[in-house]
Amino acid sequence: MGRYKTEILEKSRKKVRVGDVFVTKLKDYDVYFYGKVISDNANYFDNNIYLLVYLYKTPTKEIVIPDDMDENDIMVPLITWTYGWRAGLFKTICNIPVKDTEINADYGFLDAGLGKWINSAEIDYFVKQGYDIIDGTEGRVIAIPYTDCHKNILDHKPKILRNGYMLSLATAAEAEISCYLYANPEVRERFGIADDPVDEEVKDEAEEDYIELDIDEGSVFVSFNVEHEKIIRISEKVNKIDKKAYMNGYNWEIFFKYYLKKHKPEVLKGMKTDSEAGMYTAIFRSKKKALGFVEIVRLLIDDEEKLYQIIKENGAEIQWE
Repeated sequence: MGRYKTEILEKSRKKVRVGDVFVTKLKDYDVYFYGKVISDNANYFDNNIYLLVYLYKTPTKEIVIPDDMDENDIMVPLITWTYGWRAGLFKTICNIPVKDTEINADYGFLDAGLGKWINSAEIDYFVKQGYDIIDGTEGRVIAIPYTDCHKNILDHKPKILRNGYMLSLATAAEAEISCYLYANPEVRERFGIADDPVDEEVKDEAEEDYIELDIDEGSVFVSFNVEHEKIIRISEKVNKIDKKAYMNGYNWEIFFKYYLKKHKPEVLKGMKTDSEAGMYTAIFRSKKKALGFVEIVRLLIDDEEKLYQIIKENGAEIQWE
C-alpha cells in the first residue's frame, strides 16, 4: 500500500477546543478528510488528559465548512494530544458545538493491555461480558475488552471501533485513512484515487529532524519530537535501563531539567516548558539561549552512550513521576 505521509497544512499554537472541526490530507491523495474534537478530558493513558477525536469517512476535494457532522459518517475514534495541530498536520476550519448524540455515540477501543489469558471453558462467560476472544497457545485464548476514552470496560462490541487506542493522531489518522480507502474501492473510484499510489521520493525519516526552533510573537519555541524514529529507539533503551522512565514528553522534560540544573543552570533561567505525551517544548525569550539549548540536546541525543551512562549512574536521583 506504499508509505503514507501527512501533508503540512498550517502550523498553529492556538488552543485546541472541544467542537473544533479540522481537516487532514495525505500526500498520496488529492482529498481531505474531516475530524472533530469531541472531548478534552480523555484520561486513558498515564494519568494525563488527552483529546477524544472522531475521524470521518467522506473525503472532499476542496475544504468546505460543514454545517454539521454526521454521526453515521464516523470512521473511527482516536485518543490524541495537540501535536498534530502544532506540526501543521491538522488544520482547524471551524467550531461546531458537540451534541449529546456525539458524546454518547457507540464508540470504543479494543484494549489489548487489559487482555486476560483464559481457558476454553471460560470463553462463553467472557463473550457474554462483551470481550473479544483471540486464539493463544497451548489451548488457551486471550479475552480482550472494549473500553471508552476513560478506560471503562464496555459490556458490548461498539459499532464505531478502533483496535488499540494510543497513537499520535498523525500516525493513527494516516493508518486509518489508508486502510479505509484500501477497503472501499467505491470511494477511491468516486474521488479518482489510484488503487496503489506510488510515493514521490521522500526524505528518509531518519534524516528528518527531531528538534525544531520556531519564533512566534516574541517567544522562541524549541520543540523536541518524542515520536521521531530515533527518539523512540533511544527512549526504548532508556526504559530498559530504568523502568520508571517511560520517556514520553513529560519524562524528557524531567530529564532535560535535571541535566541543565546539574550542568548548565544558566539555561534554566527564564525558560518555560509546555509538554505533552508526544512532544516536549521549551520556550525562551532569547534566541541565543534557545540555540544553546538546542546544541545541548543534540550533544546528548547524538552521543547516545553518554545519555545512557547518565541514566545508569544518576537514574535514582531523577524524579520521573
